[in-house]
Amino acid sequence: MPKFLRASLLALATSAVLSTPASAGINLIKNASFGASDSYLNNPPALVFVPKNGKYEVQKSGNHQVKLHLKAEKKWNARITKWEIVETSAGGGMIASNGFASSSLKTLNKTVTLKIGWNKLKHFEAKGRKVCEQHGKPDEKVIKSSKDVRFEFSGYIQAKNKNRTDAWKKLDTVPIRVVCMPEPFAVNDVKLSVKFDGSPLSCPVKATLKAEFKGNKPGTFKFRIFRGDGATQDVTRTIGNAGTVSFAKHYTFNKSTDRKYLIAVIGHPIATQWVPMKVNCGKKIGGFKAPTKPHTTNY
Repeated sequence: MPKFLRASLLALATSAVLSTPASAGINLIKNASFGASDSYLNNPPALVFVPKNGKYEVQKSGNHQVKLHLKAEKKWNARITKWEIVETSAGGGMIASNGFASSSLKTLNKTVTLKIGWNKLKHFEAKGRKVCEQHGKPDEKVIKSSKDVRFEFSGYIQAKNKNRTDAWKKLDTVPIRVVCMPEPFAVNDVKLSVKFDGSPLSCPVKATLKAEFKGNKPGTFKFRIFRGDGATQDVTRTIGNAGTVSFAKHYTFNKSTDRKYLIAVIGHPIATQWVPMKVNCGKKIGGFKAPTKPHTTNY
């Protein structure tokens, strides 16, 4: 064999050996990225818990949004044939994809806005309540995050050419804020009484309508006085650190009167029963004179 031919064949063989590892290392996807953002419209997902009857109750509401962004470019002679955005956390599933038919893309740039309502947040209720039970404070709003209370997402890309298939996948998370509200102010007891200064059988008669309120913490509230004939009056009072506050209304009657009163605390499920305020001027009981000691009716 001529020396020139032998040299040419040796050069071709050497070239083939050196190119094989380079071909095997080619990646068909470049500049790939996937991310989830919870700052869309400054309204990140949140679970809000409020103490009620010694237990944290969740507010079953939610109107939040999350932005999911998946992008990539093909490399060399490949094409992007498949892509998916999936929620992998509890209650999740497919969010967006290329569908059943294969794609043939040189570049991929997809942004999806996912709406987060109670139907998705409910899957984290139990874990969120546990966070509040551990970190909540009776007089202070607490906002916490936990690795157990978060949305999880994945972005997937597949690219092909005639000789091979490459796949790329990345995970990302969006925390759910757990908001533990302080114990709300509540009026939890009210007592109403009528006291006469002197005898209710001898006019003029002085009477006092007195109400005593108890609350679970300092706060301001409004209550309504109902009179038996339909008249009403609204009054505002503030309970301080002592936990109680009272209200008194004074009357003077110059003739017989038959009334009744009831108090209801506005915005709180608490009220008294009807309390009578009855004055019988000049009447005697069983032939005896009217009593002179103060007469009190308490409820």
